[in-house]
Amino acid sequence: MTAPLSIGLPHRGQATRIQLTASKVAGADQSCPAYLNLEAHPNIWPDIPGWRPEQDPHPVIAFAVMNSIEEVQWGKSVDEALDEVLARSRKGEQPMHPGVEVFVRAGVTRYIEWIESRRLELGALTWIRRREMSRDDRSLTCWAVNYDAPDCVRELHRLRNGRVRGTSQADQAFAIVAGRLAVDGHEKDAPPSEPRPQHVRILEFSLGDGGHRVIYEATAEQVRLDYQAQVSGRITSILSGSALRPGWDCSRCRWVSACPAVPQVAGLLGQPSYGPKTRSVSASDLDRYAICPSLYFLRNVSYLPGEVGQGSAQSRGIAVHRWLAAAHSREGHSGCTSEDLPDTNTGPMRDSVTDEEYRAALPFLRQHLEQECPLGFGDTDHVRVEPRISVFDNHANVIVAATPDLTFTAGSRHVWRETKTTSRQLPVDAEDAMRTFLAAALDLLLLHDQVPEGGDEAPARREGVVELEVLRAEESRIYLLDTADEVLVSNARQLVASAALGWHRDQAFAANPGAQCTWCVVREWCPSRGAATTSTPPPRDVDDALVGRVTEPF
Repeated sequence: MTAPLSIGLPHRGQATRIQLTASKVAGADQSCPAYLNLEAHPNIWPDIPGWRPEQDPHPVIAFAVMNSIEEVQWGKSVDEALDEVLARSRKGEQPMHPGVEVFVRAGVTRYIEWIESRRLELGALTWIRRREMSRDDRSLTCWAVNYDAPDCVRELHRLRNGRVRGTSQADQAFAIVAGRLAVDGHEKDAPPSEPRPQHVRILEFSLGDGGHRVIYEATAEQVRLDYQAQVSGRITSILSGSALRPGWDCSRCRWVSACPAVPQVAGLLGQPSYGPKTRSVSASDLDRYAICPSLYFLRNVSYLPGEVGQGSAQSRGIAVHRWLAAAHSREGHSGCTSEDLPDTNTGPMRDSVTDEEYRAALPFLRQHLEQECPLGFGDTDHVRVEPRISVFDNHANVIVAATPDLTFTAGSRHVWRETKTTSRQLPVDAEDAMRTFLAAALDLLLLHDQVPEGGDEAPARREGVVELEVLRAEESRIYLLDTADEVLVSNARQLVASAALGWHRDQAFAANPGAQCTWCVVREWCPSRGAATTSTPPPRDVDDALVGRVTEPF
């Protein structure tokens, strides 16, 4: 039976049941509208020939954390609870990565210690089961730890892997949903109980560093008013969403193989087999994997927190990219000039970087001027800054993601500009540049295959070129990778296929201990850190390999 949803993707089943979570509601502005709508209806599935459900081979961290906390509340010690939960994971079909085990142990221990101190502070804190709101075939739930505090106060704790945030509109929407569940929700499969709380308090807690903060606090009546004013509209938009917006959700979407907004390029990664689970990969992902599979998994898949040292190559590269994005995004796309780069961080892009970041980035930014910023010329048109490009390789079952720093047309040419920073010697030629910076090779393939940018319609066919701008503090160079150069394109295919082969086959993501352990941003969670003191240097530029846009998903 075809479900009565106004979404242009093939689906079957019954759309009468609706199931939403606080995270889905909060992320409504950031996600694909069609994806959210489809996911809100758990009793429908893709009507696509050959489609079959896929199981993620890696367990969800939140399950292990919440289960461990619950076992402690039932009377087990922290160590007993963790041993039991992690042992079940090892015996099951989804064994947990050793580094994730380290993180879960540290995070749960840190949280329980904080709860004990909070009980001393408040006088009492009684754990209760998670709440939901349900009526007929509709339900709303929230992943949080629930407590009753003195004076009819109900307190909910949202657990994050990384640092607490809680300041964005999305964070506030999550908190209001949590507050409404605290006020009017009930235990699953149980009727509402009395007395109801008169006041709610929502806190975030960081499993990574123990940071915590109150992100929302209100009376029961105010919670209902805030819910009506700030959340009800989000739910309505989710249940009516039909627009297709490629991006973050593509690798989780069961409909990606039939989505007209996601271009399909069979064999783009050059892999010999179809992957068991749809995943997403970018050039920076493969760079991290080349350095250490465990680094890639803990940072890019599990989103474990990690510190990037101030003044390091990683933070410098991030600052350069952030400054350039702000400069290139200015109205009129007038291009960068020497007036934009004073000796101190007082120029028009001063809000994009800190003073310390600016000092580190300044020599590299001035090299950008030496090469002449590509914007501001009369024939430059259709400028896009950091467009998100998603392509489905339906031979490998992989979403290939790219975010060129800049794309534009210049006369008869369609140009993708990648800017990289390095402290190493400049590559000797275009071939060497592709071997050093895999993103350039991947861009060349995407541009060669006329992949549209950010879900837009493909541009009129024209000559294509990747401009790889490599910046050192003392010198710089632009390498031109032309899509008409079939030898260069063929070599790019070999580089990308070779880089992706190990990643595509890997399920364990074991650590590769070596010299990189001394600067690895997630070494705190790796049980293999320091097991070796030397390592073969990674095949690509380590300075820029870690300059990825990795953030904990909402």
